[in-house]
Amino acid sequence: MGCHVNARNLVDHGFQRVLDSARSTPAYRLRYSNVQEAERLLNEVLQNRTS
Repeated sequence: MGCHVNARNLVDHGFQRVLDSARSTPAYRLRYSNVQEAERLLNEVLQNRTS
């Protein structure tokens, strides 16, 4: 909560809002052997997410 600027002004110091945000954010795991492969995989994930 140290980076949550207005945490002291929110109910429960904003913990529930941060928790809700974390739970609604998708997570991905990418395995790659070099930077070019990582870029290709990340582009694929992002294109599939927006289409």
